[in-house]
Amino acid sequence: MQFESDDPAFAGTMRIVTTLEPVEGGTRVTVSCQDVPSGIGEDDHLKGIAS
Repeated sequence: MQFESDDPAFAGTMRIVTTLEPVEGGTRVTVSCQDVPSGIGEDDHLKGIAS
């Protein structure tokens, strides 16, 4: 995901990795993010991922 901003703290490329793993009764979905721009706070990041 590419973030475009004039402020370097909010710009850059974030990599999102989604892993699907079979488990009894369904599938476990794991989402991990790498290189999140430094200006994106953890709470805002978690809300964005949850949406």
